[in-house]
Amino acid sequence: MPTEEVVDAIRAYLDVVGACSEPALDEPAIQALRDRISTETDVMAKLLLLAELDREERGRVVDQSAFEAAFVAGAKAWADAEDVPAYAFRALGVPDDVLRQAGFKLPSGGPAYGHPGGRAADDVPSAVAPPR
Repeated sequence: MPTEEVVDAIRAYLDVVGACSEPALDEPAIQALRDRISTETDVMAKLLLLAELDREERGRVVDQSAFEAAFVAGAKAWADAEDVPAYAFRALGVPDDVLRQAGFKLPSGGPAYGHPGGRAADDVPSAVAPPR
C-alpha cells in the first residue's frame, strides 16, 4: 500500500500542474524594491536595485521538476491501489508524457481522455476540470 508520502507527492504535483504556467509576482517585494530605489543615493547600488526590480516584475514560474519526479515515482502504484484511471489525472491537467513516465498505459486513439465512456475535458464537471 502506498505511503502517506506518496499521497502527499501526488497532491503536491496536482496542486502545481497547470497552475504555474503564469509567473507569480511578489507584490510586497516589488514595492519594497521601489521604496529602496527611491531612497538610494549610490548610483551603482540603484543600478543593481533596478535590475532586481526588473526580475521581480517579470515574476517567477515555479519549477515543477521536483514535484513531477515525485509524482512519477509513486502515482501509478497509488492509482492501481485506489483504482484511479489515467483519465482522472488527465482531467486534472496531468500531461500524457508525465502519465507515461509514471507507468500508465495510454490508448493511442479511441475515446477522448481514455475514459471508457469517451468523456472529453469539456464533459468533466467544472469542479475538477483544469483551468483554461
